[in-house]
Amino acid sequence: MLEVLIIGHEFGHFITAKKCGITVNEFAVGMGPLLAKKVKNGTQYSLRAFPIGGYCAMEGEDEDTGTAGSFASKSIPKRILVVSAGAIMNYLMAIVILIVMLMIIGSPVTTLSGVVEGGPAEKAGLQAGDKIVAVQGVPTDSWEDVVEEISESKVGDQLTVTAVRDSKEITVSGVEVLENEEGGLYIGIYAGRQPNFFSAVKNSFAESVELVKLMYQSLWMLLTGGASVNDVVGPVGIVSVMDDGVHTGGLVYVLFMAALISVNLAVINLLPLPALDGGRLLFLLLCAITGKELDPEIEGRIHYFGFLLLMLLAVLITVKDIHQFIL
Repeated sequence: MLEVLIIGHEFGHFITAKKCGITVNEFAVGMGPLLAKKVKNGTQYSLRAFPIGGYCAMEGEDEDTGTAGSFASKSIPKRILVVSAGAIMNYLMAIVILIVMLMIIGSPVTTLSGVVEGGPAEKAGLQAGDKIVAVQGVPTDSWEDVVEEISESKVGDQLTVTAVRDSKEITVSGVEVLENEEGGLYIGIYAGRQPNFFSAVKNSFAESVELVKLMYQSLWMLLTGGASVNDVVGPVGIVSVMDDGVHTGGLVYVLFMAALISVNLAVINLLPLPALDGGRLLFLLLCAITGKELDPEIEGRIHYFGFLLLMLLAVLITVKDIHQFIL
């Protein structure tokens, strides 16, 4: 899963670089020793030994080679687009994954999947399979309408619910409104669920925005001491967390984690730190503001130093994960 998400990120850089006329010397799947390669249109497509990432090596990315197809020779807007494309691709991948997940879960509908045993709805006569068409005489075309009508009531109110059962319309009176421990109102009914593509697309965008907010909140908590370093995990920790969750959540859990990690990759890569896409964007934005280009070789050294620090951080997190999840 991690390999697919990383390759998707690198493909974002690759396709936009090609469209912007930048020469891509190599597009690699995996890291380490070369297993197989194919050269086409000036690009070497490589399969490497270790499935722990990949890369898109562009001409003149860290030094000005003076060629027409080099990264440094292109306009700042084109370079910003290419650098941003990896994170954009990860965000789009998260949306696609969420759509698939929400299609599997299904969207809530007004046909009841069940009623709470001994609850107000069951006592009043509602059953699983009933399709609620109105509450208090107000038509309910969606589950949200049902929830809204209940939430606008008061504790102890006696609601009249109109439903369709076996193709016949029935009216049930005296459905008492109760309050749960969180202060919400309920009558003891469970929504059925059906796959709905348009609803899944709509909700996937809303869910992806919430995941981005969650990422920034988590980063802020780490910086302000609201969260512990022990809450941060690397690949080893992710495998352990996935192993624990997949037995209870199944495919839906895996898809949610994939979407979360894809958003994670997008957000982290846009942080303004050397060696990350956000660090490159910072230099490009400074160039756009000042009108002065930083020497590509100097920038390359800065990113190389940042890369070494990131690798050190990765090693430390991996050691922590092994101690926390394995030993």
